[in-house]
Formats: sequence, structure tokens, C-alpha cells
Amino acid sequence: KKDDHGKGGGEMTFSIARDAVNMTLAKMSVEDITKPDGMKHLKRELALAINHALHASHGEKSEE
Repeated sequence: KKDDHGKGGGEMTFSIARDAVNMTLAKMSVEDITKPDGMKHLKRELALAINHALHASHGEKSEE
């Protein structure tokens, strides 16, 4: 399968998503996350960061 880690683009996709998560978490503090809507905000920020990173990585590939 092309989506399995280590085969096809799966490993690259995983690395891009992991980097987006790490960068998002690095920007936040424990106080940000423990606020009443903190987890909701974190989930939204993670989704935005991952989607942005994955779409940006697909834009770098040449179109076929």
C-alpha cells in the first residue's frame, strides 16, 4: 500500500504532519490549553496547521 509508513508518500506525509503538530504545540503554553476552550482551540489550530502543511507540500510537486 502506498499509504503505509516507509512506502510511497506515507512516510513523507507523516513527517509533514508531525512537524506541523510540533510547531503548533511549540507556540502554545499549558495555560493556553487549560483555558475553558483551550482544547477546542488546540484541535482547531492543529487541524489548520496540518491541512496547510499537507496542501503546501502537494503544491511543491510538479503537476502531472
